[in-house]
Amino acid sequence: AQLMLNLGAYNALNLDGGGSSTMVVREPGEKSPRVINSVSEGTERAVVNGIGIFPRLSSSGQVYGFKITASSFNVPKNGHRVFGIKAYDENYNPVEVDPSLVRWEVTGDLGTFEGNVFYAGKTGTGTVTASIGDIKASVEIRVLGDPVDIVVEPGRVQLSPGKKQVFQVYAVDASGYKAPIEQQDLKWEVRGDGGYFENGSFVAPSAAGACAVIAEFSNIKAGALVKVGESGRYDESLLPSKTFLADEANASFKSGGLTFGVFGDLLIEANYNSAYLKTFNLARAAFDRQKTTFNVIAGSLYGKNAPSKNEKNLPSLEKFLTPHKGYQLRGESDTLFVILNASKGGLRLTDPNQWVRLKGDLKSAASKYNNLVVVLDREISSFQDSEEGGLLKKVLEEHKSSFKNILVLGGGAKKFTSKMENGVKYIGVPGVNAQEPAALVFNIQGSSVSYRVIPLIEKITLETLAVKKGIASRLKLYGISPTGAKIPLGYPYAAEYSVSPAGAAALDAKTLEIIGKKAGEIEITVKTSIFTGKVKISVSDITVKVNGKEISFPDQQPYINAQQRTMVPVRFVSENLSAKVDWDGKQVIIQKDGNKIILKPGEKWATVNGKKVTFDTKAEFKNSRVMVPLRFVSEILGAAVSWDGASRTVEITAK
Repeated sequence: AQLMLNLGAYNALNLDGGGSSTMVVREPGEKSPRVINSVSEGTERAVVNGIGIFPRLSSSGQVYGFKITASSFNVPKNGHRVFGIKAYDENYNPVEVDPSLVRWEVTGDLGTFEGNVFYAGKTGTGTVTASIGDIKASVEIRVLGDPVDIVVEPGRVQLSPGKKQVFQVYAVDASGYKAPIEQQDLKWEVRGDGGYFENGSFVAPSAAGACAVIAEFSNIKAGALVKVGESGRYDESLLPSKTFLADEANASFKSGGLTFGVFGDLLIEANYNSAYLKTFNLARAAFDRQKTTFNVIAGSLYGKNAPSKNEKNLPSLEKFLTPHKGYQLRGESDTLFVILNASKGGLRLTDPNQWVRLKGDLKSAASKYNNLVVVLDREISSFQDSEEGGLLKKVLEEHKSSFKNILVLGGGAKKFTSKMENGVKYIGVPGVNAQEPAALVFNIQGSSVSYRVIPLIEKITLETLAVKKGIASRLKLYGISPTGAKIPLGYPYAAEYSVSPAGAAALDAKTLEIIGKKAGEIEITVKTSIFTGKVKISVSDITVKVNGKEISFPDQQPYINAQQRTMVPVRFVSENLSAKVDWDGKQVIIQKDGNKIILKPGEKWATVNGKKVTFDTKAEFKNSRVMVPLRFVSEILGAAVSWDGASRTVEITAK
């Protein structure tokens, strides 16, 4: 009502805002109308009555004004943007304008215009102005920073043979700003079972299959998968490898400033889950070790069956802020914390007054604080009303210039996530029931924000049992939480790694890529702020070649045993010597070309075609893999075997 009064109305009609009310407007310069309200359920309904206001004056053909158009007013650095105008007369009827009559210019030395095409050469914000004689219009633009990633949308699509698909590609910079890339700035590549590009559209091949379209911009590649026909498939192997991107803020920090801890869902209930309690106690231990000033629960405090006040064995929440108490403010040094409660699916459904307070507090806080931290019991993406979630993001982005940093901490995440979006950092916070439970510790010193992600684990396991000397390999190293969750270590988790003997291998703490430098067994120590564990791995310097081709062993490497015999995983026999291999839990059965070998781990004899044959070594278990003597098995199967001691290479010539 106040809005209508401010607009000068003295009579007004409030229409139902559901799907039965739709507002359609032909905006100035447009030839066709469009729906401008958010229709509930996303679909217009057939309605009987309507109120229409229609212009009766014909077009004069004279330009009275115009607006500037483009696919986006965000422009990728070193990319182009095609601008246009939509002109209208004094009665807002559309008017056609000769593009050559429009003069274009941009402020801030951000780039250059050639006709209506802008080339962006410098990062920053500025104003694009178009002029037709004395009539002008302007829009604000942003030229992104150097791209750190590109995204192809849709990421997956199924097409009938011969059908076309247009893919849109976006550049993303380090601040999370996103801009569509013009087709003229892209290089396209097709991988897989065919297809080609024609006038910017991908044309699927004539037969069913799998392919990928790969876009390249500014030396960065990304792709989308295409499944052709009902019998086709999506083949992830066709996509280019992604560049490893680490958040610079995810780093160790010096003492001083404000340090606080963050944890996700607690889900406290009567007869509280002991594994949940143990997980949370690990988080508290991490916070105590980092000497946090206070801690925050960014998640649901209670489960479905809230406990009574006299319930025993409940977690202590001393020094913790929790969203279940409703809207809260806390100022610490130069950082403002805003705690929001969206437990019923959103702010409006839980307590709509939070919106009023939030807008007022953000406005008044801008001159008092450098940093803003917003805490929610759920991620904005999980709001029941996506429109409300989008509005909350928009409100925060509008205040980006008022704060040095804006962090949004949302609970309910399956694992830790961090994403910059239009200058705001959104962090997903895992809790006790997450796939990868972790504790987050933040440190703010002035305008500098750092954080650590501490995996909540009580033991570790290594699934990479051996690596080849001198060859880079990615370790499959996992931490196991009290709930049994399997957490892949490496980035983003904070841990220190050491190798013994010293110098036996080089290990990257972020990627967990290891390069063995000495053959033999090495020990890897993993240390977090609350846990220390050790695992062992073998480094092999043996090379196995079959018919001149070197064989890769992805899990268990070959080795020479105490009897100086080369042992290989039994899977090698089936994959490289074309034999059938079975394991019945007690013995290995190998068959090829009428030959049948039966070996039992731990025994120095085998049954070959029904006859007992002894040999000077034995099949054995190594890291839960059945290992068999390479020469014995290969020669029985008709292959010739030779050994080069100088290069430590086994040469197998197989039929």
